[in-house]
Formats: sequence, C-alpha cells, structure tokens
Amino acid sequence: MLKKFVSLLPVIIFLFVLAVYFLANPHPSNLFQHFVFMADSFLRGRFDIVDLPWQYGDSVFINNKVYFQFGPTPALILLPFVYFWKTNFSQTFVSMILGAFNAVLIFILLGRLNVSSLVKKLLLTLFFAFGTVHFSAAVTGTTWFFSHVVAVFFLLLALVENFGKKRPFLIGLFFSLAVFSRQTTFLSLPFFLLFLKRGVSYHDFFQKVLLLVLGAFPFFLFNAYYNFSRFGNFFDDGRYSVYLSYINSTVPYTFARLGNPGFISGIVDIRNIPLHLYTLLFMLPDFSSHFPYVARSPYGLSVIITSPLFFYALLAKRDFLMKVSWLAVLSIAMGDFLWFHQGWIQFGYRYLLDFIPLLMILTSFGMKKLSKISIFLIFWSVIVNAWGAFT
Repeated sequence: MLKKFVSLLPVIIFLFVLAVYFLANPHPSNLFQHFVFMADSFLRGRFDIVDLPWQYGDSVFINNKVYFQFGPTPALILLPFVYFWKTNFSQTFVSMILGAFNAVLIFILLGRLNVSSLVKKLLLTLFFAFGTVHFSAAVTGTTWFFSHVVAVFFLLLALVENFGKKRPFLIGLFFSLAVFSRQTTFLSLPFFLLFLKRGVSYHDFFQKVLLLVLGAFPFFLFNAYYNFSRFGNFFDDGRYSVYLSYINSTVPYTFARLGNPGFISGIVDIRNIPLHLYTLLFMLPDFSSHFPYVARSPYGLSVIITSPLFFYALLAKRDFLMKVSWLAVLSIAMGDFLWFHQGWIQFGYRYLLDFIPLLMILTSFGMKKLSKISIFLIFWSVIVNAWGAFT
C-alpha cells in the first residue's frame, strides 16, 4: 500500500500544486501575454505581430511592423492552444500547469540526487512550489514571468536527464529550449559539459559533446533564422531597441530612478551589479501608516525575507556536484546582475528563477537533516510567498 502511494506521489504533487495555483488566480486576465500573439503570428506563417493591443510594451517597430524581443520557446509551447482558442486564450493557464510540472520535476530531481528521506523531499518540493518566487511567477503568468517558468521547466528536464539516463542529445535539446526562454540559462552550459567529461576519456567526451550539440543545434539554428528574418542579423533579437526605449523614457523601470529620474546605465553594465544585489539581498517591502501597513514593492523583495531556506546552500559540502552547481549559479547570476533593470514589476527577485533549479540542488545538500529551524524557514517562506501570490 505504501509503495503504491509513493509511486503515485508525482501525480498527487502535480494535482495539489495545480489546485493551489488555480485557487490563487482562478480568473486570470489576458493582459500582457506577448507569447500568445507570437504564437498566433507563427501560425499565420509570419514573425511580425498582428492585431497587437495598444498597451503592449517591449516591442520593436521596424518598417511599420511590430516585433518582440522575447525568445521563441514559450510561444512554441502555446501553438496548440492558440490554434484552437486564438488570442483569447490566457497563457497564465499554461503557466500554472507548467509550474505544477516544475514541482514534480523538483521531486524527481531530488530522488535522483539520492535525497533519501521522503519527508525531506516532500518538504523541499513544498518549499519550491509555494515558498519561492516560482509561486507568484507561475500564478501571474504574464509574459516576463511565463518565460521564467518555461525556462525552469526545460532546465529541470535537462538536470533530471543529467542525473538519470544522461543522454547528451536530450540534455542539449532541453538546454536549448531553456536558453530561448531565458538567455542567461546559457551560462549553465559548463555544468553539463563538466558532467559529460567526468570519468571518461577525451575521445568519449567529444562524442558526448557532439551529441549535445546535435540536440541543441535545431533551436539555435531556428533562433538565428528568426533573428535574421526580423532584423537582418543572426544575433540581434531586438533587446537593444527595447533598452533604448526604456532609457529614453521617464518610466521608473529601476528603483535607481526614484531618486534620480535621469539615471541611465548600459544594457550590460557593471554599475547594475549593486542594484541587483540590493534587490536580491536588502530590498524591503513598502511601509505606510495605514492598514495593512505593509505592501509589496514593485521593485522586489529580499530573498532573506521571501526564501531564507536558500541560505542552507552555503552549507553544502564542497564536492564535485556542489562546485559545478555553484559555478552555474554564480555564472547565471552574474549574467543577470549586469542587466540594466532588476525585474520591475515583481514580487521578490524574479531573476532568481534563472538559476533556482541549481540552487535547489545546493540547498538540498546544505540542509543535511530536517530541524526545527529548517522547518520553520520552509513555512515562513510559504507564508511570505502566499502573500505575493494571492495579493
């Protein structure tokens, strides 16, 4: 009976997480779902966006045509839904479904990492699903959050494969799909390469790398064609044009503009690093003298408040897995920290999602056993992130 229950746990986790996510946002709006319009354009055999609502930003205008800066993976996922329901379909539904799948993949990943305690695996899965910014991102489901949820999904698939059957072709395929959801996940590549090299000759390593490249190649090729067809350049995805529209506006896209409305930094600039670090580590909620006295800041909230359990990652033993995991976390984080804004508008620090699968690995090994402190931090995180998801 117990074995049957354990075998059904992935299904139970999926249904439970999905139910809570839908409870948090039972009537999602159709606002800011760029990927639905991208999918609609793909189905029409074109890359420019048609019938776009006027309020949609982050757009590039060239020769009286509208394009988006976003990677194509989330739009490709939406193709069957948009085919049947057109642009009336809310991508938030898919965001919540994928978010529930992400919780299942975390549970499976922890099992493949030989986290032996079932209770520990379940509590860490609970923490991921409801005690991190993944909760609010999945239930919000607007363009910027949906791209994170999709990237987490494919990065988790790559990690599950890496610690399972280790097929390089599939790792490369999932990796490429993550990259064209969130580009900074490309910086996780050394993690997978180091695992491919571990314990094998250079001859076998090169064979594995070739298979990984073959798995990743189709989507890298498609993205290059996608960029060239729109902007005449294989590497131009429109982000710089969107960046120019932000810095030439009065929009307070970074909290640095609150005290200095004319603040401008480069699209990738070391001056952005302290702004990201402040958001990640020190950003507080907004306070007022009126009930409820505390409110979400649109610029984010410190991870010390939202998900303090992650600090167990610092206690992880420095073995091979932990070293390559930290390498990937810090590489992706640095890619994010250089970016010109810090994730406005958001709950918590949404860029954390770019490396959260790897941070979960570190946290699971840093938290060697359950204690009163770790259990308290899990439930504290759930309460704080429920505030973000339900409000």
